[in-house]
Amino acid sequence: MLNNSSLEKATEGELIEDLPETFQHAIRVAKSVGINYIWIDALCVLVDPDNSHDEVAFEMARAHDIFNGACFVIAASRSGAQYDGFLHQRKSRDFLRFENNPYGTFYICEAIDDFDQDVLAGPMHQRAWAFQERVFARRTVFYGQKQMYFECGGGIRCETLSLIRK
Repeated sequence: MLNNSSLEKATEGELIEDLPETFQHAIRVAKSVGINYIWIDALCVLVDPDNSHDEVAFEMARAHDIFNGACFVIAASRSGAQYDGFLHQRKSRDFLRFENNPYGTFYICEAIDDFDQDVLAGPMHQRAWAFQERVFARRTVFYGQKQMYFECGGGIRCETLSLIRK
């Protein structure tokens, strides 16, 4: 959480390497798609022990604008805490490769699409604010244990390009 002492450290140019791994990964994802600014609630909401209730209430009232106005929301669904990160090697899965056919090379892989288990039952989504983010965000990329999912007004898709829900 951002407080008066960590705010001072941040304004002095805290190194990205000093941030928790989940924050570092979110910054890496944003930079990889050309986004230079990122809003991380734990770094952007000042919680002053003398006045924390007022500040948190003020920021919660702005949550709709923050999440709705984002290019996309990064949901570290596989992380239990800010120090866990979410860009880790995943278990490889079996697939078949078909070549030399009239349709070009294509792959068939085992079915691993389970948004409910991989995202909704994950550690991050056990927190109340995760529900708020999901409702307010126009586009969200969920980094799950097995794969990534993308949710927008058109439904939920996964890495295997399946349409999970419309």
